[in-house]
Amino acid sequence: MFDAGVRYVCERCGEDMNANVEASVISHPAVVAFYHDYGIDGFETPIWGFDWAVQPSATVVSEDPLRVNVPVERDGDRLVLTIDGDAAVVDEHRT
Repeated sequence: MFDAGVRYVCERCGEDMNANVEASVISHPAVVAFYHDYGIDGFETPIWGFDWAVQPSATVVSEDPLRVNVPVERDGDRLVLTIDGDAAVVDEHRT
C-alpha cells in the first residue's frame, strides 16, 4: 500500500485521476538529471522500469504542513525529493 498519493483534476472536463506520489516525480528535472548521470534517458524508459516509482517507497515526514519524501535510488546513489501538499517538489538532495 502506498503511504501517499496525488489526485489530479482536469480543468477542462473535471475528471480526476489518482497516482502514487512516487510516479508523480518521474519527470522532475532532478530525477531526469540523476538518471542522465548513468546514461539513462528517463523519457525513453517506461515507468515500470523504475522500481522506486511503482513500489511503495515514499514516507510521510510531516502532516502539518504535509511533506512526503520520495527516494530515488540507483547503484548505491540516492536522491530524495520532498513533496508538499500541492504535489510540488520543495526540496531535493543527494546522499
